[in-house]
Amino acid sequence: MKTSKIFITLLSAALLLAGCSKEHIDFNKGEGKDENVGYLVLSGMNVNVNADSENNTDTGEVKNATRTAQSRATVEASDDYIVTIVNSSTREEVLRETYGAIRRRTEPIALAPGQYNITAKSPDADNMPAADFECPAYSGSVTATVIKKTQTPAPTIVCKLANIKTSIYFSDLLKSSFDLTSTDNPLQATVALGDNSLTFGHTETRRGFFRPIQTINQLVVTLTGNYNTAPEGSAPVYKPVRMTQTIDNVRAGQWRQIRFAIHVSTEGNVIFSVQVDTWVDDEPIDVDVMSTTYDFAEEVIPDEEVSDPDAPVASLDNHHDIAEPFVISSGSFDDEGFCTDRIMLLFTPQSGSTVEKVTATIRSDNEQLLAAVDALGLTDNRFDLTDVLTIDGAAYTTVSGTAPKAIRATQAAMKKLYEFAGTHVVRLAATDSQNRTSYTDLTVTVRRSGGSDAGPVIEWRGRDIDTRYVANDVEECIIDIHSTTGITNFLVDIKGGNILSDEELVLLGLAPHMDLIRPADDKMDAMLNNLGFKTKDAVQGAKELSFDISQFMPMMVALGQSGPVDFQLTVTDSEGTVVKTVMLTVRQDQ
Repeated sequence: MKTSKIFITLLSAALLLAGCSKEHIDFNKGEGKDENVGYLVLSGMNVNVNADSENNTDTGEVKNATRTAQSRATVEASDDYIVTIVNSSTREEVLRETYGAIRRRTEPIALAPGQYNITAKSPDADNMPAADFECPAYSGSVTATVIKKTQTPAPTIVCKLANIKTSIYFSDLLKSSFDLTSTDNPLQATVALGDNSLTFGHTETRRGFFRPIQTINQLVVTLTGNYNTAPEGSAPVYKPVRMTQTIDNVRAGQWRQIRFAIHVSTEGNVIFSVQVDTWVDDEPIDVDVMSTTYDFAEEVIPDEEVSDPDAPVASLDNHHDIAEPFVISSGSFDDEGFCTDRIMLLFTPQSGSTVEKVTATIRSDNEQLLAAVDALGLTDNRFDLTDVLTIDGAAYTTVSGTAPKAIRATQAAMKKLYEFAGTHVVRLAATDSQNRTSYTDLTVTVRRSGGSDAGPVIEWRGRDIDTRYVANDVEECIIDIHSTTGITNFLVDIKGGNILSDEELVLLGLAPHMDLIRPADDKMDAMLNNLGFKTKDAVQGAKELSFDISQFMPMMVALGQSGPVDFQLTVTDSEGTVVKTVMLTVRQDQ
């Protein structure tokens, strides 16, 4: 085709485009076979499972632990594994059979030419428990391209862990410092993923498994027990301990080994630490892919953040529940920029007491916000909200009353918070006149650029994405995507009309329908990157993403054809799916 040749010529220098190879096409010479289909050969197909065995030596102390690499055992899947074949473009399921039935097939199956996703799963993978012990599930997938009048052997599928594996270890020193006979507050660790949790006692040896909620997850680990505060050789004096640590960036297929330890700092204070080792199922398996030690606090145990039951109770105004995220988006502001829904905290003390002090510390997934807080030079990044909070001469709160004590964010505070997209957790500490303190977490979710209660925000920088533009007049085309929870799926559909036909896209290594997180092959992945699209890990889990596809504009105009070319973007996160289309028209009469 003339336009294909022109397009390939234009792209070849910049994109290092390779020509299409057709050496392996077998036209079957019309021997009674449908010439409009291709054939997928399933006989001889292999489904293997990566089942790693543990080979760890742990002396109990984190600093002295010796961790050796896992030994890998790749075994053939059992006959009850479920194999499905789905057309990548139409999403039509063309086959669902057990692996045993697949292996007994002797004839290839006829399929329309195109790309197909072949998936194998353990029988319980689609119904894995939300949280349970010793319940691993496995899955794997590959892509096969079916070519007209050609037999294509099905590639080998390697199934890997589909849920999240966890294990807990307590150091010997830590166990010796706790009351191991207590029944009302035993030494144990609770691991939670969302609303689901597993409790590991100090003698638990089983592995826990969690069903992922989204692509990137967060584990919350809580250590509880009665700690002996008495000096060595004295009668035990036990103090209840409760400490919580979050573990971020947790994905399916990972094994998080969590080790609790205890040691004494040079100042004589007790430090509890939890070391997290991440083991993954991809080649090569390495120990300490991510290994971090968290110091809960270099403080004496009685100072741990445990709420006194008689301390002030924190709440929000009548319009909000403090247990639910407080959402700030463009909908929180009117046309003049006035915030119509400001945060108002209420601290209600017990009868006979008053609220004497309120402080706040901030955790966030937004690095810019954390840097801004650090720049204030606060002690432990702790804000004092007891009286009016003033920063750089601007009042950020108003304060009234003592029973309850009301603290309300000002317009300046709400506008400042809106600058930082993401999830922010504010730890509130309220102390009354009898020195009793409560600790409450308030989650603030900021959805920038309007946000969405149903999914990500997709914007065309400097333009209205819901308007069609003439490609000849577009010099810059940058698409910005914002997600408060992280992108889990990103699909691109190119509707090129007579300018970029489906056939021409295939010649370029592209397709009318493409998955940016899971490109069909390396050639497509390279082509997408060269054209300005990010792929794979650069997309999956991203909360802020930009695509610069400006170079597409002159290329399309140079083809010498007129007509519409649309790029439909379908983006999904844990809150929903949003579809937006970059609409362009190419003209040759200008």
